[in-house]
Amino acid sequence: MAIETDILIDTDLKRIYMDHAYVEATDTEYTSQELYTMVQDTFDELGYMDDTIPMSAQTPNAFTMINGWFIDDETIKWFKGGAIESSGWTHPTNPTGIRLLQLDGAAGLTAADIGTVVTGVTTTDTGTLLAYDVTRKVLWVRCDAADDLFDNAAEVINVDSVFCGNTTAVSTTGENLYVNLYTLGTLTSASDTVYIVQNSEVISDWWGTGIDKCDVLIKVKELGATIDSGNVIVFCRYYPSAGDAALFDHFPITLTAGRQAVPLATALDLNNTSAQSVVADYLNGTTYTIAFATGGGPYSHDLNNGNGAKNYDVEINCDGARLSEMYEACKYVCREGSTTQLFSDDGQEYIYANASYAPVKQSPLGTFAGGKFFGARGVWIYGYHTDDVKAFQLIASDNTIQNPPNTVVCKISSIVSGDRCGMFMLPSEGAAIETDTYTLSGQHLASASTVTVVEAIVDGWAGQDPPQAGFLRLIDTDGSEVLTTYTSWTGSIFTLTTTLGTQVEDTAKVWVPVIDKEATGTEIENTLIQELTIYVTVRVRKKGIIPFEAPRSIGATGLDVPAVRTTDGIVI
Repeated sequence: MAIETDILIDTDLKRIYMDHAYVEATDTEYTSQELYTMVQDTFDELGYMDDTIPMSAQTPNAFTMINGWFIDDETIKWFKGGAIESSGWTHPTNPTGIRLLQLDGAAGLTAADIGTVVTGVTTTDTGTLLAYDVTRKVLWVRCDAADDLFDNAAEVINVDSVFCGNTTAVSTTGENLYVNLYTLGTLTSASDTVYIVQNSEVISDWWGTGIDKCDVLIKVKELGATIDSGNVIVFCRYYPSAGDAALFDHFPITLTAGRQAVPLATALDLNNTSAQSVVADYLNGTTYTIAFATGGGPYSHDLNNGNGAKNYDVEINCDGARLSEMYEACKYVCREGSTTQLFSDDGQEYIYANASYAPVKQSPLGTFAGGKFFGARGVWIYGYHTDDVKAFQLIASDNTIQNPPNTVVCKISSIVSGDRCGMFMLPSEGAAIETDTYTLSGQHLASASTVTVVEAIVDGWAGQDPPQAGFLRLIDTDGSEVLTTYTSWTGSIFTLTTTLGTQVEDTAKVWVPVIDKEATGTEIENTLIQELTIYVTVRVRKKGIIPFEAPRSIGATGLDVPAVRTTDGIVI
């Protein structure tokens, strides 16, 4: 339709308006220049010569509503291609200027109320209703005189003599500014959506999908008050329900005047192909759980890479999952529409853990490439699958890159359930198994949940740390042995998986097998941070097979020893 049909001029109320909200799918947008042209073409007619001109032009993309003429927020949505600001709204500089009334409710208003009298019951101030917003509970009122201030913060407001609501603040007045923002660049598909965050709130969009659709006027000043210094952030974090998401992008900009461009670019993310429903299962625990720290900190963690403890701002618990899955979950919680709370922001607004950090636009918690996760600054991950012990790189809060140590897998394979398996350290190549690495410090009761040794645990393997978790043997002073497992160690203390179960006396010997377990499947493994060549003896025994024993060494790539299970034809 022609702009003269869609956009209406009301000379009695001095307003330009559209009598229904803009609907992207059916309505035509117009440029601000087209609006200016229509106004000039209308007001050069003889019938309008006694009316003031509504608009002036400063440039082809900067226009002003002059002489106190009014345009409302909904009508602004019909325009693109140039900024529009107001002049003559400030009251009482203009005795018939415009004031904004904030109410506790504004129900019952209809289009028929436009042009009717607004009255403050306590102040007796009056004006004419120009527009209203039921959601925001506000009225725009053209005052009747200079002293119609609506300056009572809690008075009854009537519209056309009918109760509308109570004011919750003194009215405000001043000028409005709508700056033209438009996006350019290349998005993955025409279906990609762009959304805008202003003052930590997502603006309800009316502009549709695609890079060329976001050409809009954004209100950056309302009645003299600049909204968040004119700052907005434009996002493209489209994540289709069927998967095949793109790498994200965003662009912060300060809107000041005229027409301002926002460059955006996305590309298909080959590491983020799972459907939303699948990734949602990751998060709700069907596959695994993932947790984000949302406050507190900093968190201190030692990656055991020789750099000591470092501070981090975010913790992500993979709970045994592959990092490829965790990465998709990171994308999911930061996608458009996400309300997952990340540092007090909705996920769709989250950019970084600290405003001084460089943002990772493609995925704000970290990216994934070449089978490896690259954490954003301040992001700590833990609980990942053992196959991913080296498949990541982190950046601590102090901006130092933290690569994982050489964590290797030590494995005995080609076994069957019931095989008794051991991988035992030797102090040197060809030596006997080391069974006296540590000395128990004091008597330990059966209820003990930790084992304390005299020596520093890191010193016990001659510079090579034992596994971070695994197996423990204690040889009591009477020669009896206790086999147990531990979940972690620090200093001189092993934290046990459960209680010790048997009392063990002071000075008992303590040692750490790499593997010490009865098989329940076809392989058994453990991990450790490899620093030195570790000589071991590998044993697999079970009645019915000839005992298997092999000397081996654990190097930079770990160790996988397939057992040879030869049937023992003699045993009965």
